Amino acid sequence: MKDSPAFSSIGCGEIYDRLARSRAHSGRQEARVARLVLVLFLTLVALGLGSEVRAAGEGREALAREVMDLTGMSEIGAEAGASLLAQLKPVFPTVPDELWAEIAGSVSSEEIVRLSVGPFVKHFSEEELSAMIAFYKSPIGKAVLKKMPEVQYETMVIGNEWGQRKATEILEKLKAAGHEPQGM
Repeated sequence: MKDSPAFSSIGCGEIYDRLARSRAHSGRQEARVARLVLVLFLTLVALGLGSEVRAAGEGREALAREVMDLTGMSEIGAEAGASLLAQLKPVFPTVPDELWAEIAGSVSSEEIVRLSVGPFVKHFSEEELSAMIAFYKSPIGKAVLKKMPEVQYETMVIGNEWGQRKATEILEKLKAAGHEPQGM
């Protein structure tokens, strides 16, 4: 990937910056992006599990898939590929539609779901997965699932605002002490 033409002419940081600038997210879209990041993280972790995932019992895998279904993570897998392509298209405007169609065909939502089962199987016993399923099927569990995206979004906004305030305070303190940023 590093040697591909798309990545040799511009750096990954620049791609990230372009993606960030091209997004016009509403609050709900940012919550989906946060969930997408979680799914992608789980996928990366799953890729490192190797034989541990394959050696896990199918019973736990089925329970893990049910947890993912109940929590909406399976749906996020389906959204992940489409979202990734939608974010990349503006960064690569000269790519023909035929190539985007070919790339879209290689993006499997089932693949990301299958890979994401690994961390659940690795970290939770059948008993724990069964308890999670019972919880998410209960009225309180359903309420948590319904309200959690908004709570996550609000806490993300609070965290971003706090980080900006703290960064400003720290920069002012460093400047007041005679230190200037280097290499900016």
